[in-house]
Amino acid sequence: MAPLLEIEGLCAGYGTGTVIEDLSLRLRAGEVLGLLGRNGVGKTTLLKTLMGMIPPRAGRIFFDGADIAGWQNYRIARHGIGYVPQGREIFADFTVLENLRLGNLDRDDFSDIFALFPDLAERRHERAGSFSGGQQQQLAIARALVAGPKLLLLDEPSEGVQPSIVAEIAEKLAAITRKRGMSIILVEQNIDMALGLCGRIAFMEGGRIAEEHNTAALRADPAPIERYLGV
Repeated sequence: MAPLLEIEGLCAGYGTGTVIEDLSLRLRAGEVLGLLGRNGVGKTTLLKTLMGMIPPRAGRIFFDGADIAGWQNYRIARHGIGYVPQGREIFADFTVLENLRLGNLDRDDFSDIFALFPDLAERRHERAGSFSGGQQQQLAIARALVAGPKLLLLDEPSEGVQPSIVAEIAEKLAAITRKRGMSIILVEQNIDMALGLCGRIAFMEGGRIAEEHNTAALRADPAPIERYLGV
């Protein structure tokens, strides 16, 4: 079976600086992949390049049967990639419903989303800016899900969220992948969340994928975690 996502020789960056250089990676349908590494190695840049927010300088990005490298981000979203950026970037002055509608203008029924996130259902008419960090993160994920993505890109979803809500978010994401067969690429500094949710971890260094390991192997031997995340 062909991979859902296949990246070959990807290069990208900002201005004259190169951040991603000759990066290759594969992802199967329904797989949850953790993308770990120290700050500045290119994790967020990779997600933004996959989402069309940064144009690739070289390489190919095959997703669901199409080479999407260089596509505009709205076209990539319609082809099945959702993105939850670091810092959430919800619309604070908009209600829950208004935020969700912006995730998919063709939808009016969000009952499936509210079944996943009952806290959002109870506060659907309230402004999102009044929510806690955990509730805002749930809303950001929910907004990405309303378009029914085949691949969800998550950048630091545990940032600024209390541990109990982090565990709840991880449980919901695991349930979504089982039910929908959706794939996830998770950029995360919370090792417990990454090991609990992901089946495989790719470590980035110097703009490339340095090593890949399944999470069972990393639990047995956490040396790669220390190698790529230790100070």
